[in-house]
Amino acid sequence: MLWVSGEYSLWLIENSGRPLNLYLRKAENLKIRFDGLEWAQLFYVVLGCPTADEYLPSEDIKVWQERNERKFREAIPDFPMLAELNDIYSKLLFNQNQIQELKNEILEVIPKADKNEPALQGLMKLKDGCEKALEKGKFLYFN
Repeated sequence: MLWVSGEYSLWLIENSGRPLNLYLRKAENLKIRFDGLEWAQLFYVVLGCPTADEYLPSEDIKVWQERNERKFREAIPDFPMLAELNDIYSKLLFNQNQIQELKNEILEVIPKADKNEPALQGLMKLKDGCEKALEKGKFLYFN
């Protein structure tokens, strides 16, 4: 079964307009982990995103990252918020509007993942995180 190492941890934070590191001190850990198996099954198997090109030491790492991110996003143009999760090692912050969009995309993808247990499990975790953030009026932070 296809998987990648790594995971996202989901957190709730308040946005007071100060630098992110100041509000992370008061972040609420949702204890939701979207792991590498769930991520790979969702994006590579269910949504058909391409795996990253092999990195060659002679290539500029920024060029390689940008190319792979672009290919990933182009593979799922109808799901721009899910496409934000293109790098399981990145840190992401979603505001309330983005969280609602992300939740809508998740709800649209759930039926496509009905035969893929890890992908479905991951989508349900993401949906749960979105619902908690929307309910509390907070931002959703992926770390």
